[in-house]
Order: sequence, then structure tokens, then C-alpha cells
Amino acid sequence: IFKEQTGGPAEVFEVPVFLDSEDLNDLEDLQQRVCNSHNVVVLLTKNVFARPWVLIEVVTARRAGVRTLPIEVHKPGDRFEFPDDDFYSSMLNGGVLGAEGEKMLKSQGIELAEVVDALAELLKKIAMPYSPHRSASIRHAEVMAVLKQCRFKTK
Repeated sequence: IFKEQTGGPAEVFEVPVFLDSEDLNDLEDLQQRVCNSHNVVVLLTKNVFARPWVLIEVVTARRAGVRTLPIEVHKPGDRFEFPDDDFYSSMLNGGVLGAEGEKMLKSQGIELAEVVDALAELLKKIAMPYSPHRSASIRHAEVMAVLKQCRFKTK
């Protein structure tokens, strides 16, 4: 889609899209990239909030005032479950991440209560759909709808 839009805003960026699963080097680099982003798209997939680096991204974006967009990925066998009070209680008690995940958050100065607040704020927004297994025309329409929600930060 970026290639189709010659003269579009993405052309001015060295890397118009940062994908944490491919470009993750270290947590400081991750946080810096989030802070330098105009938008952070959070792909809502099964167990996404059990990944500490995703939580670091969400909290970092919130702290930096970076716009976050929840995108619910519709994929067979990978249904996202929206968190309920039991999930948030389990998160606060260390039951979601385990000791290693919690240690990773704390190494970045992030407490579990801040994670819960950031997730609750993120999920107050209406999650837009993305269906990777549907036709190209539907995927294109869904991505275009997401791009319409993206904003550029003003200096």
C-alpha cells in the first residue's frame, strides 16, 4: 500500500513501518523507536498481552503521548479475548507474565499497575478489524481504514 501511494507521507521516512517482531534488538532501542513513532498499531492476537515487550511498547507510547490504535486480527484459531477484571487482577498479581516478564518490565521502570492502566486506556478505543486470510480487496480496505486513523505528530 505504501508503494501504491507515490508522493504519500510514508515516502519521507527511512523506515515507514517498524515491526517489533522483526526489528527488535534491545528494549532501549524498542522504546526509542516507539517514542519516535507517530502511531503505534497494536495487533490484538491471542495472548498478545502475555508478551512483555508488547506491554513495554504500550506503556511507552502512553508515556510519550504516541497515538495507539488497537487492531483486532481475525484469524482462524487465533481469537483475541478482550481482557476482563479477572485478567487485570491476574496481571496485577504477576499471574500473566511470570517472574521473568515482570523482571523485564521492572528493568524498564514499569510497574504492573501502569500496565493495567495503559491496557485499559488502549482498549477504550474501538478495535478496528484486520483479516489476513480474507481477499486482497478486503485486506486493502481494512488497511486503508487503519491508515485513515493514523495521525502525524506536530512539533
